[in-house]
Amino acid sequence: YPQFSAPDELLLAVRDAGFDVLVTANNHSADRGRKGIERTIHMLDSIGIEHTGTFTDTLEWLNNHPLVIQKNSMSLSLLNYTYGTNGMPVRFPNIVNRIDTLQIKKDLEKAVLQKTDLVIVFFHWGDEYQQIPGSFQRDIASFCLKHGARVVMGSHPHVLQPMEWNRSTDQIVVYSLGNFISGQRPRYRNGGAIFHLDIMKVTQPDGLSKTLIEDAAYSLVWVNRASDPRRTFQIIPVSGSLGDSLVYSPTSLQLMNEFIIDSRSFLERENKGVRERQNPARKK
Repeated sequence: YPQFSAPDELLLAVRDAGFDVLVTANNHSADRGRKGIERTIHMLDSIGIEHTGTFTDTLEWLNNHPLVIQKNSMSLSLLNYTYGTNGMPVRFPNIVNRIDTLQIKKDLEKAVLQKTDLVIVFFHWGDEYQQIPGSFQRDIASFCLKHGARVVMGSHPHVLQPMEWNRSTDQIVVYSLGNFISGQRPRYRNGGAIFHLDIMKVTQPDGLSKTLIEDAAYSLVWVNRASDPRRTFQIIPVSGSLGDSLVYSPTSLQLMNEFIIDSRSFLERENKGVRERQNPARKK
């Protein structure tokens, strides 16, 4: 402990839920050694989910980092790094991207040369259970925005942290999305947020295009552990009436409402320029 792994069913559920891309660099990437890193990559490849952050070898790293994601006329460059691997060694020839400003600067230069519409950097960083991001997170985020990133996002603290949209520079930082799916049940840790980013490409009269962030918002999600024999985990969207219909236990409903109140109060106070995506069917 703490050495973790996840069943294949989690990956299949993620695919079936509509995920197209995953980032894989985190403090548990090397928990199962070389076999774990390579099997994770193999499983992702086998079901057609693009990924970045961990790599089987240098050749894969050179070919797929930064990862270019294309959808219709849009293209994105995605980079992913972790603060560490809990002291677990990364065995040759595997690579797990670590937070190193010299390397990140080189990678961002490469991303800019890819001439994609948007550069996104996703970090596994920060202090666990702390709602306010530390100076390390803020410094790294500023560094990335200075060197070509438009969006910086993060995870690892297991609680929500602020989201900031600087409209003058059209740049966004999301310090922590909290827990999307987790067995952690303490207050503040039993949920998280989905971040919605709407981008728009504008073609100018001279033929050049410019990409603008049209909207940025979040939706809260709460993790319910159902009472069925398998103790199924459910990710509950809390902005509509669906959450109430899925959570049958009065105790669970109380915990979900506590999470909603806590999260809205915190994010409404700490966020800058990022609002909750509202569903008028539910107001608490």
